[in-house]
Amino acid sequence: MLNQFCWELISAEDTVLVAISGGPDSLCLLHLLWTAREACQIRVEAAHLDHGLRGDESAAEAVWVARWCLERGIACHVSHEDVAAFAASHKMGRQEAARAVRYAFLERTAAAIGADKIATGHTQNDQVETVLANILRGTGTDGLRGIRDRRGLIIRPLLGVTRAEIEAYCQANALSPRQDPSNASPDHYTRNRIRLALLPQLRREYNPRVEDAVLRLSEIAVRNSDYLAIQAEAALAEALLARDSLRLTLDRAALAALHPALLRYVVRQAVKEARGTLGGVSYEHLEQVCGAVSCGSPAVLTLTLPSPLCILRLTKQTLTLALANATATVGGVSVPLPVPGEAALPEIGWTITASWNEMPDSVQLDARRVDLASLAVRNRRVGDKIDPLGMDERHKKVSDIFTDAKVPRSERDRIPIVADRRGIVWIAGLTLAERVKVTAETAQVLYLSAQALNTG
Repeated sequence: MLNQFCWELISAEDTVLVAISGGPDSLCLLHLLWTAREACQIRVEAAHLDHGLRGDESAAEAVWVARWCLERGIACHVSHEDVAAFAASHKMGRQEAARAVRYAFLERTAAAIGADKIATGHTQNDQVETVLANILRGTGTDGLRGIRDRRGLIIRPLLGVTRAEIEAYCQANALSPRQDPSNASPDHYTRNRIRLALLPQLRREYNPRVEDAVLRLSEIAVRNSDYLAIQAEAALAEALLARDSLRLTLDRAALAALHPALLRYVVRQAVKEARGTLGGVSYEHLEQVCGAVSCGSPAVLTLTLPSPLCILRLTKQTLTLALANATATVGGVSVPLPVPGEAALPEIGWTITASWNEMPDSVQLDARRVDLASLAVRNRRVGDKIDPLGMDERHKKVSDIFTDAKVPRSERDRIPIVADRRGIVWIAGLTLAERVKVTAETAQVLYLSAQALNTG
């Protein structure tokens, strides 16, 4: 067990912070590393977080972990967090909130002690359960790879070790780990149901070596995913036309020439580079963009990705990803929009340009259906409504437009809205008003475009 991780994930002179819950996996890991510290020439400390979800029981576990470490001379950092309150305030599930709070605590502690690595006790069984959970949820290739053995400072030295081997190690070394009773109930979490119900049924009725089959699938996915990521990085560089801190512009023709599997990776990578995260990006988002890029027609697509707010605009020539500057506090803002001309709103991080000539990333309006003298750019107002394109002038609340597009409440004040005295004509990145659409009878077209302000 020692040879498996000591030289692969940990280097001599490393300070390793071990996340310990008190359960078999983390206790085994801490004992292993503490025992091997001199041979591996490393410094080992421990960290335990009481999530406050099981009252006195979890508080007692924190005391037990601290005492166990004290008896062996292991520096142990213990903290308490109200995960239930965090989950409620952030509108998250408790398991998701517990994970976020736990890793934030580990990263803070690692920074405080100057740790080079944060080691967690994930095992081979956790890997199998994670891959199955991802399949059930509906995953792509990256989800099939399961848990990575390293991510930033995080390392998972026991990822190739089975739970049975962990238990045997604990018994051989007279370790008496704590047992979380919630792990034994299939009613608590999806992972429990996979471990306690689904896997036994799969072994019994379909494949007695189902874990091996899932692990092989994971290993294949790792190789395929890594290869596609390398190819995507090169393809993204080839398609890149321009970039700055708030905007990424890609050549549509270069993207359309890619194999669909590679195109998906390139779009994902572009979104991640533009926003800094793939959070909030769904399978449907990527399919919509990739499908529009690949189609033979000169399709134009505008798509808004939530928090951090990013507008994707596909034209005949380019795919542009524009990130709003979300650093300022936003109140009510409104600026007249001259035609032709532009209106800058630094409070929300956008400039809107109006022109009689077609512009990159622009939308088209029937100029006769717009009151040009009263045209202005603003952010949302209470009671705002629009007659969205395709709804035959039936009005819809702007708040419902934002909800349908999954725009977080914190971002809604930053979305530019173009309106005249009759009402809203364009919500940038989301929809035009039906009343201003271009038809066969349109005599003059007005073009509008939104550009993210580079205030840095």
